[in-house]
Amino acid sequence: MPFNYQFTIAKKKFDHRTLTELQHKIRVPLKCYTITEFKMNEDQTFSFKKTVRKLISGNKITIVDKAVHHGSYMREDFNEENYRITVTFYD
Repeated sequence: MPFNYQFTIAKKKFDHRTLTELQHKIRVPLKCYTITEFKMNEDQTFSFKKTVRKLISGNKITIVDKAVHHGSYMREDFNEENYRITVTFYD
């Protein structure tokens, strides 16, 4: 079931580090520990895997999700200095 996530970011920062910023920002709505194997395409779509950290019996365990997740993003001007990014997840 697709869902959307929006955030604002400085234009200069996003234009310079698009892949890194997307990879970092999508951790929040997915409630995951890390994003791995992040691949971005020219048509503003991307795919990735994620890991989740759980506390089990006092031990931190990292669980690797084997599924490949997909999404896309849309960039629009928010004001002179910022973009509004809308990310859509398809999984």
